[in-house]
Amino acid sequence: EETAVSILDAAASLLVVVLDRDARILSFNAACERATGFTADELIGEPVWRLIPDDQLPDVEAVFRELRDAGRSNLHENDWLTKSGARCRIAWSNTAARDPSGSIGRVIGTGIDVTELRASEVRQRESESRLAGIVHSAMDAIVSVDEAQRIVLFNPAAEKMFGHTSAEGLHQPLDMLIPERFRAEHRAHVERFARSG
Repeated sequence: EETAVSILDAAASLLVVVLDRDARILSFNAACERATGFTADELIGEPVWRLIPDDQLPDVEAVFRELRDAGRSNLHENDWLTKSGARCRIAWSNTAARDPSGSIGRVIGTGIDVTELRASEVRQRESESRLAGIVHSAMDAIVSVDEAQRIVLFNPAAEKMFGHTSAEGLHQPLDMLIPERFRAEHRAHVERFARSG
């Protein structure tokens, strides 16, 4: 029962738009309405291009023509304009539907709103870039290791302190930086830390 509810919830969040051969909207489901702020009544019969930002229109038109003319399903990601003029990012799976004569009569787009996901990815990249800048310009040596005690980060200050380039240090055991007489003690400390947290 939980699985059925999850499937229905996921299906309810899928954007489904059906277009005719001229890219006019024939069907615009509730998820499309929620994503854009437009009602189906406002858009039925309108060209889908009304929802596409000018800077993306040539690409989206090409994807539509290929689907309509060749009938090959495709995946595409583009923005839709909301009623307020904002953009929402949609990842589409597009399919051509043939009529009884075998001609392509409809194009069906099924999509998910990935606006927040893409914004989160941008924030993540910006955060990583800021962190990389801080680590790179830090006056202190910064060395980070993975769970196998292999070096995964070796900043310029560590290069100066230890006399190894980052390329020489990366993926090497941390032991390379520890004097021989302290290595066994250090390994034991790391093992205790791993057990105890």
